[in-house]
Amino acid sequence: MDNDLQVVKMVSAYVIELLSFHLPKEMVFHNLHHTEQVVVSVIEFSQDLNLSLNDRSVLQTAAWFHDTGYCYGYTNHEDISKAIAGTFLRQLHCKDEYIQQVNDCISATRIPQKPHTLLQEIICDADFFHFSRTTYQDDAGRLRTEWETFLKKSFSSQEWDKLNLDFLQSHSYFTSYGRDMLQERKERNIKDLGRKLAIKT
Repeated sequence: MDNDLQVVKMVSAYVIELLSFHLPKEMVFHNLHHTEQVVVSVIEFSQDLNLSLNDRSVLQTAAWFHDTGYCYGYTNHEDISKAIAGTFLRQLHCKDEYIQQVNDCISATRIPQKPHTLLQEIICDADFFHFSRTTYQDDAGRLRTEWETFLKKSFSSQEWDKLNLDFLQSHSYFTSYGRDMLQERKERNIKDLGRKLAIKT
């Protein structure tokens, strides 16, 4: 299939159904809402950077698929996500190059992120777009719940805030859009976490 917009339309319908019916209900952060946020974010990046229609299609397709692996496993979910994406895209008769670009973007989101192309940098920044949102601490709380459920990792509130503060401080956005538009807002969350920790100690 060569129609980029039609591919994204079919992918979105497939992933929405997949996550709605197969994602464990305990997945309170890596869920359909997060996936939709990442899709919206890559669209923002694509518009700002004036990407080609094909590049936009690759990014949106990768964004839809990037966390589908959580339907079947928590660890190494990127590998499962790539398998799901590859199987579906081959059914649509997408070109091998297109599928490879999508899977490379999904691979780049694995932590620690290691993007090698602009498209990979964009999806990495989009995946961490929530670092800049005013709802960041609520998002972090949902991630904490997931880790307790699926990874059996428990943290005190102080330990969790310190872990998040360290991660935010060590993180850097890769793209110019991320550095120009998101970094300043992320700094506010860093300051809020710093103040929160100072009160507790």
